[in-house]
Amino acid sequence: MDVKKTLGLLNGLSKRMYYNESIENDYLREQILPGSSIIDFKRMVDKYTKLLRDIVVSDMNVNDVVAKVNQMQEDNQLNADECNGITKFWKVNRTKLHDVLIQQSIWEDKLKSFSWRIDVSTQSKSIDKINKPTAIVELKSKSRLNNQDTDSTLFEMDQEQVQKLLTGISDIEQTILQYSQ
Repeated sequence: MDVKKTLGLLNGLSKRMYYNESIENDYLREQILPGSSIIDFKRMVDKYTKLLRDIVVSDMNVNDVVAKVNQMQEDNQLNADECNGITKFWKVNRTKLHDVLIQQSIWEDKLKSFSWRIDVSTQSKSIDKINKPTAIVELKSKSRLNNQDTDSTLFEMDQEQVQKLLTGISDIEQTILQYSQ
């Protein structure tokens, strides 16, 4: 198979595997190798699916992919054009496919924005609350399933609550630092 057909097959398989597009083997066969038998094409699709899954999940760098496909060429599993096509495909699509895997692995919503302001009460039924600063905090989260949807949470905190929050965030930061070293 030549470089162009290899790229076409990998593009079709990546769209099916990682972008959830419904691309059937029959369509790929008609577009890429119309003269091949169904059984031979299925074997080829299986081989390329396994290879693509291996390099995407491993997030191989280009040199690792080159080494892998060269080994497959030495084992007579790929020809030189296929090796070049796979390498070219990976150079162009590595970051995109990595980002798709990251996106698929996020289970919860993500923080979209954080805003705050300080309010000072000038009037209150209770004299204790006058001239006491409070923080008004707004958190907006972005839905994992639909980037357009956002939820907003608005709440008020006094100085003691802010201090507890800062202590908790400091603990989170220290834990993250421990695991990232």
